[in-house]
Amino acid sequence: MDNNIVGNGGGLTAGAGSEPLGGKQFVFPFGETLAAKKHDDVSVQFQYDYLDEQFDVRLPAVTGDGVRGAANSNAFASSPTSGKAEIYSRASIRYRPGHSGFADFTFQEDNESGIGETGAKTIDSQSGFVFRLTAGVPSFGYLNAGLEYGSNGAAGFDTVFNGDIPVEAIDFTKKNIFRITFGFLGVANPTLWIRLNGWKRVHTVYTEGVLEDVHVSTPVFPMFISAENGAYVKAGSWNGGVIGNGSNVGNRAFTFPNQIMVNGTAPEQAEMTLTGTNVGTVVLFRAKDLFKGKANNVKAQLLAYSFIVDVPAGNVVGEVQFQIVGVNTLNGAATFADINTNSSVLEYDHTAGAGASVQVTDGFPIVNEVVSYSGANRGGNTGDVIVNAEDIGAVAYAGDIFGIIAKDLAGNNVTVRVFTTHEELF
Repeated sequence: MDNNIVGNGGGLTAGAGSEPLGGKQFVFPFGETLAAKKHDDVSVQFQYDYLDEQFDVRLPAVTGDGVRGAANSNAFASSPTSGKAEIYSRASIRYRPGHSGFADFTFQEDNESGIGETGAKTIDSQSGFVFRLTAGVPSFGYLNAGLEYGSNGAAGFDTVFNGDIPVEAIDFTKKNIFRITFGFLGVANPTLWIRLNGWKRVHTVYTEGVLEDVHVSTPVFPMFISAENGAYVKAGSWNGGVIGNGSNVGNRAFTFPNQIMVNGTAPEQAEMTLTGTNVGTVVLFRAKDLFKGKANNVKAQLLAYSFIVDVPAGNVVGEVQFQIVGVNTLNGAATFADINTNSSVLEYDHTAGAGASVQVTDGFPIVNEVVSYSGANRGGNTGDVIVNAEDIGAVAYAGDIFGIIAKDLAGNNVTVRVFTTHEELF
């Protein structure tokens, strides 16, 4: 795929004879042209014939006879007769105002029955850009509030195409490389492209200067494939993001403890007194399913942490092992409170001194630390540890739960504290 893209702040420069998305190449007042590289938000491949839910994909419940999986380096979704199966990327193409967006993918429908879809849309199907085959007949458009629209805001996806290649010339039963380009700022024209010995424009949905509202309301999209009622579709890989430097605009940082200290000797937030050599769950964090009444498409990631063991009573020595874990199961229903009701998608379960209301019973460690201490002399701490969340897998999407657990290997009933800083990518 092309890594260098020359454009006008609204899209790509097409091949000879094609009108580029947004018009001619943009030249600034002092003669500069805009040239930029792709910044990846989504990058998923299926060469190991496995759908990895921890790192790569999200798998909503199938209905009816829906089936999905991976084989021959493809992800596939199918429904032999009456059902539905979907596969979404865990990561999303993230909104950055004024930047062009792209979704690159391979797509193939092995038959011409049912409904096969691909593109980039929210997992609740409320917003996004979708290419669809209905019994082999193509259509392309956008979703807003769960409703389908085409050019000039008309109801329903466009079925008459206006590109540089006749849509009838495309064999959708073969594996083709597609690109959807789109702009944010509310109404930039989305365009579907195909790579057949060079990029060719298949169709542009015209939205600029004709809508009274934005074309998509939540421009943060996972990539996906879907098969329904007889369709069988495949994707070899996904790549999506924006054009430019992937700037951090819209990042929101939060810390835990998230409450200000108060006078007195009562335990402070983020403290927990361990019991013997039992494992204690100090705190749980969960990414909400909904934020402000809409599906949560925000990525939250760890920036830094610090683990502390207070000076214990008596002449004792020991070690506390800490783990940050991705949670598979808990021993009960957690009680969560907002990190920040108006600004954050994360919630937490913790009571000062006592820890979380439920315990982690199964999960996967992400961070391991051991802190040594000696009584009547000194406690211990890790210091401030800065992490790359992507490198260690400390990234949360809607529904994900992470916990910090601790165990006093010497069983001296010590008090521990945990401090974290994370950011949320809106």
